[in-house]
Amino acid sequence: MTRIPIVNNQFYPGDLQELEEEIKNCFLSKLGPGKLPGKRTKNIFGVITPHAGYTYSGPCASYSYKELGEAKFPEFYIMLGVNHTAFTGNNIALSLQDWQTPFGLVKNISDMNSIEIKDFLELLNENNIKRDENAHRVEHSLEVQLPFLQFISKDNLQKLRILPITVSDIDFETCRKVGKLFSKLDRRFQLIISSDFTHYGSGYGYTLQDGSAKKVEKIDIQAVELIKKFDTKGFLEYTEDKTICGKYPIALGLEILKNLGCKKAKLLKYYNSGDIFKDYNNFVGYGSMVFE
Repeated sequence: MTRIPIVNNQFYPGDLQELEEEIKNCFLSKLGPGKLPGKRTKNIFGVITPHAGYTYSGPCASYSYKELGEAKFPEFYIMLGVNHTAFTGNNIALSLQDWQTPFGLVKNISDMNSIEIKDFLELLNENNIKRDENAHRVEHSLEVQLPFLQFISKDNLQKLRILPITVSDIDFETCRKVGKLFSKLDRRFQLIISSDFTHYGSGYGYTLQDGSAKKVEKIDIQAVELIKKFDTKGFLEYTEDKTICGKYPIALGLEILKNLGCKKAKLLKYYNSGDIFKDYNNFVGYGSMVFE
């Protein structure tokens, strides 16, 4: 079975040529890095990248994908996303399907002829981290990452492998326990964490007495500072009453990264959707970060 796209022609163009042009424009946008990825010379552990429609968050996401596109190509990518729909009982849910996009098929790591990968997937299963395609069936947070990932992997599409995982409602101890399991893979993968930041306004059920975009930015930057300190527990406590939709993928990602020996995180870009259309009644913060 193949996981078919569900937000093409909504979050991103469904036509191949239009999609190619849209992604290029994200990189070259005034809100983007201004250039396409260069040579693959960097060593990075992974990124945090937003997951809204490309018109809104695409330029921000392109900062993360420029880093990934300039990093040495990994054996595979582990992708941690949000479960917005909750059509599942599994708080951490794997997809072992191949995923289709307008650019073609992206193969799952379950396709790899590797004893280490098979052992790792079995280890996850033994720790109650199971396959649950329903958690991914109508979820967009990882789907929107794939065209960007394919775009920067043009010379390696046959080698491109992914393990999509949705994460929801987990506590610090679970993050710590599960994070240790990924150390079995050493540094064979790079991590893609999919998250938007604060969703602000009555439409999102989150307002403040001083609801300026600057105030919301301060809230998000404080969350960024906790991420940069790899303070998973502090991050979860801080975001408990915040509308950062990917707080659980971020928290699990921090524990995975710590177990791999990552010690440095950097904010690449931050803006919000109000900056696109100049409407700040309801807006969402977007941030791209790299782990080095």
